[in-house]
Amino acid sequence: MAKTSKGLASFAVQCLGRPYIYGTYGQILTERLLLDRASTYPSRIGPERVKYAREHYIGKRVSDCEGMIKNYLWTDSPDTAPTYNASQDLSANGAFQAATIKGKIDTIPEVPGICVRYSGHVGVYIGNGEVVEERGFNYGCVKTRLKDRAWTDWFEHPWIDYKQEDKCMVQLPILRKGMKDTNGSVTSWQGLLQLYGYTDGDGNTIKVDGSFGTKTEQATKKVQKKHGLPQTGVVDAATWQALIV
Repeated sequence: MAKTSKGLASFAVQCLGRPYIYGTYGQILTERLLLDRASTYPSRIGPERVKYAREHYIGKRVSDCEGMIKNYLWTDSPDTAPTYNASQDLSANGAFQAATIKGKIDTIPEVPGICVRYSGHVGVYIGNGEVVEERGFNYGCVKTRLKDRAWTDWFEHPWIDYKQEDKCMVQLPILRKGMKDTNGSVTSWQGLLQLYGYTDGDGNTIKVDGSFGTKTEQATKKVQKKHGLPQTGVVDAATWQALIV
C-alpha cells in the first residue's frame, strides 16, 4: 500500500490518545517490551515511569514521536502489528536530515501530512493550523496548535509520497480568504464551485467575481467536508485535486 501524506495525516489522527513510550513504534506494550525499553533508555524511562506504565499501559499500543510515523510506514492500520523495517528506522533528527524537501516553519505549505520538528522531536501537520504529536510520556499522543509549539522546521518525510500534492501545488496556487485575482486563479476556483453546485453557508450560489471572501470560504469548506479533507477553507493542493482530478 502506498504511503501518502494524506494517509499519514489520517493515521496520526487515529493515534490520538495513544501512550508514549520512548523507542517504540506501535507495538502492544508487554512487561518484556517495557523492561527492554527501560534498560535500553534508562534516562528516558526511569523507575517511576516503569511503575506507571506497568499499571496503566500494559496491553495498549504505544509509540514515540518518530515511532508513530514508523508505525504508519510499517502497517496498514493503527490496530495491526507493525513489521520492523531496518532501512526506514530513523530517529526524528535522522528523518529530517534525510529529507530533501524542507524549510523554516514560517514557510510551511498547507499540506496535511507534512512533518514539523524541532531538534529531537517530530509531529505531523494535519491542516487547519493543527498538529498531531506523540508529545512525551506525560502527554501521550495529542493534538496541538502549530503556533503554540516551538517548531522550527517543516519537511517532507523521506518515506512518504508527496508527489501528487507537489505537482498540483506547482501548477495551482494556494488560495485563502482575503485574496483577489491577479492571475485568474480565484475566478477559476469560484467557477469550479459554481459548476459543481457548491453554495455558501446560506445556500446561495457562489459568484465568480475574483474576490475570495467569506462565501467562497464557506463553499470551500463544503468541498473539503465532502471529500474528507480538513475543513480549513484554504484551497490547498488536495482541495484543488478534489474538483479537478
